[in-house]
Amino acid sequence: MFGATAAAASLAGLTPRQISNALAYTGHQASGLGSWARDSEHIEKAFVFGGIGARNGITSALFAQHGFTGEEDIFSGEHNFLEVFCPSRKELPKWLDNLGSNYEISVTSTKKFSVGAPIQAAADAMITLVRDHKLTPTTLKKLMFTSRREGRKW
Repeated sequence: MFGATAAAASLAGLTPRQISNALAYTGHQASGLGSWARDSEHIEKAFVFGGIGARNGITSALFAQHGFTGEEDIFSGEHNFLEVFCPSRKELPKWLDNLGSNYEISVTSTKKFSVGAPIQAAADAMITLVRDHKLTPTTLKKLMFTSRREGRKW
């Protein structure tokens, strides 16, 4: 993947900064690193947490839809998915017994807005204010103009 990224970056004429960005995305796609937290703009985090899975799921469905073939059962046989992700065979029956009754989504948080955690409450408040008070850009401009005229600072 890194070789393909280097070749694509060269062909695309990327700047050194863009090459660094491309290599960061490659690293996450190759391994699931935790370094996404160092991206100060949180763009990479969005790709890691939502984009990769969404893109990969869509790609898999499109491949199958367009006639790409694959193995019959990824969960059995030599070198199967479960050998990698469930190396302790003792746990597998427990996992299978819980199918349809234990939903991990019920013990997670749902991120309502595609913004960083510190701004979730503010984004929710903004949506509520816009909805409940029918705020528009024109209304906000009037409020800001009135506040400035009265000497208020935001």
